Amino acid sequence: MGEHLNRRLGLPAAAALCALAIGMFFLATILFEFVRASTRPQDVLVFSKPRALALMTGRRVSGPYNPANPCEMWKYVSRIEAGYIITGPDPDPFNEEAAYLREFVARFEPDLRRVMVNSSLAVYRIERNPCP
Repeated sequence: MGEHLNRRLGLPAAAALCALAIGMFFLATILFEFVRASTRPQDVLVFSKPRALALMTGRRVSGPYNPANPCEMWKYVSRIEAGYIITGPDPDPFNEEAAYLREFVARFEPDLRRVMVNSSLAVYRIERNPCP
């Protein structure tokens, strides 16, 4: 694959792309280890890449949905009994769910407690639901 990238993109671009992929893999590995060590097997998490996180951690994970009214997202989080919201990966301009979760967390940060962060991902423990 590296040779194909080198021919298509040129050596500097291919090297940069490979370095980015290795860096993202390393950051994801840190997230997986944190989730396995710091959450209970019965905990539910919300993340933009739910299948990957569930596969690598054995936890129940849901993707978000993007309602116009953020209280609808809080209702969903309550209904599935989620205890954590994970933002990232950053930067990922093609991941609309990640962008939605970043905005959601920024809007409701007083209702969440950040329990892990790296340059691309953050884990927030849900402290309270601000919507009635």
